[in-house]
Amino acid sequence: MSGTVARQSHRTAESRRELERMAVDLLTPLRLRPLFKPAIWGGTRLRPWLGETPSNEPTGEAWVLSDHGDSHSEIIEGSAAGKTLRQLMERMPERLLGQSFATTKRFPLLLKFIDARLPLSVQVHPDDSRAKHHEPHGPGIGKTEAWVMLAAEPDARLYAGLVPGATTAQLREAIAVGHLEPLLHVMTPKPGDCLFLKAGTVHAIGAGTMLFEIQQSSDITYRLFDWNRVDPKTGKARDLHVEKGLACVDDTLGPCVPVFPLPHPARETLIDGEYFSLDRWNTDQLFRVGRVGECRMIVGLEGLAEMAWDDRTFAVRPGDVWLIPAETGVCEVIPRGPVTLLECGCGQNPDN
Repeated sequence: MSGTVARQSHRTAESRRELERMAVDLLTPLRLRPLFKPAIWGGTRLRPWLGETPSNEPTGEAWVLSDHGDSHSEIIEGSAAGKTLRQLMERMPERLLGQSFATTKRFPLLLKFIDARLPLSVQVHPDDSRAKHHEPHGPGIGKTEAWVMLAAEPDARLYAGLVPGATTAQLREAIAVGHLEPLLHVMTPKPGDCLFLKAGTVHAIGAGTMLFEIQQSSDITYRLFDWNRVDPKTGKARDLHVEKGLACVDDTLGPCVPVFPLPHPARETLIDGEYFSLDRWNTDQLFRVGRVGECRMIVGLEGLAEMAWDDRTFAVRPGDVWLIPAETGVCEVIPRGPVTLLECGCGQNPDN
């Protein structure tokens, strides 16, 4: 056995032994490291906001919780520090997600921050059945998502759904002539707005916006229109996916408008859906997050807080993402002044 192979074998065995030792103790809350994704439409705000070294490279997305493809979030604080979400899902999905997810192979959600210096393409995502049909070699997972606006310039726009009466046939004609905007429902976003976009919704994030996104763990995006622009790196237009995209459009959905939260003294219920739930906490008083037997994710947006569990405390800062495993249960959040946090939950088991 070569020295390199021996070292790799030793590291693999040590990693296995460490995971076996973890099985003795309850998992604590786990903080995750962001994964940055370049994009021609991206800005420069995400890296410094998330405590990383600034870069002039346009950064469109920060995947702050991911088990998708080869993008595996690393745990940087908590009982599983140094491991990846993929490693934990391979060995203890029930402990992370709860009993109903015991046979789940991948973490079902993807969380990200998006910084759009320029507009994203006009696009659509398939639902589960169309994902299976159009991408037969993929995992067969569609993409329903939701946005929470963090910042928006005065002239920023969101394109969310089609205007009333618009049809797929009209979309095809508009794409052919390169003039799609009249068919899109346009809105002026403001910080705090939350939009729920079902798979099949035609949409585009406009320039001058920064937002949080929760979605199914899928990266299937079909571009219908890209504003007739050229990729500066290649000197060519980016590929479109018109036929697949039009086949996935649900033109019965109509315009997509901000959700109306269910009121609560400190917590707003934004979404309680098939694939995920989303609540927003706005308070300076102690509150509890998490639920015994269910996985929760805490996303810091504004203000500072501490999260207490057992005899330990964990700092929660803007941009931090903490995963609370199902076996961890309930945690107390102690604000250090007014805070805004998101609490995300998984929906039904996609394998059921």
